[in-house]
Amino acid sequence: MQTDKRFLFTLAIFVMAGAAQARVLIDMQFTDSARQTGAAVVGSTEDQWNTSDKDNGTLALKNVAGADTGVSLTWSGGGLFGYSTANAFHGTDYEPLMTHYLYSANSQITTLSFAGLNKASTYNLYLYTDSDTSGRQAEFTVTGSTTSGPTTAVSDSRVDTFVPKTNYVEFLGLAPDKDGNLSVSCVGVEGDKNEADLNGFQIQEVTK
Repeated sequence: MQTDKRFLFTLAIFVMAGAAQARVLIDMQFTDSARQTGAAVVGSTEDQWNTSDKDNGTLALKNVAGADTGVSLTWSGGGLFGYSTANAFHGTDYEPLMTHYLYSANSQITTLSFAGLNKASTYNLYLYTDSDTSGRQAEFTVTGSTTSGPTTAVSDSRVDTFVPKTNYVEFLGLAPDKDGNLSVSCVGVEGDKNEADLNGFQIQEVTK
């Protein structure tokens, strides 16, 4: 009977470890000031966010517990917008994330490139896009082993909750390419200055 208990305990630990691996989550925001903490569309209250105040660069990404992941991000945009009180998220728990953003105007393209992802996994990707100006339309395309999109979000600066295709877009079940890479392109297709705004993202490993 003691052997059975040890077996069940070992099995439980194995299942719990597998579940933890399936929830690997990386959060990232583009800001020159306050750091976001906690959940957005996914996540939990203690989550830590990666951050950068640069409009281009490369960063080794940590997970929401602050541990190294082996995943890196290289990005390029037209500039970084510092802060907006005209955005409805101003004064909310999501102000640090949603009132700062990486932008590209005049139909220029913002790019994100992930490297070091698990080739045997799939990922859910949440891209946040909001600004101080309603009506901007940002078109997102993701390329890994296949291409997903384009998916368009039409911004509404009066909205202070997360609404799909308004202030975020999601791509579910993405498979990296054979080298463990995913790339994202974001371009403004309509609205003020044909500008596309990217506040940040969450990428979550969902199968392994």
